[in-house]
Amino acid sequence: MSEYGSLYLIDNTYNFTRDAFEVTLGYSEKDEDVKGRFQSVKVTVSIPNHKDDEETVIDLALKKARGLVERAYKAKFEKE
Repeated sequence: MSEYGSLYLIDNTYNFTRDAFEVTLGYSEKDEDVKGRFQSVKVTVSIPNHKDDEETVIDLALKKARGLVERAYKAKFEKE
């Protein structure tokens, strides 16, 4: 695990109905406040039009997931 944490591929599955890969990525790091515990984030994104090119799919998924997490960070929290 690096000084920041670990970014890893959890799953990538081709969805024939949607004609897109569904890619799930995870990030985990040590929780500095609670000894022996980790905190983590899981993100799932869809990447269309790359049925036969899984390597490109992973690169595109990383970019899309990072953008999603950044937008989530900037979003206002709305109570029900």
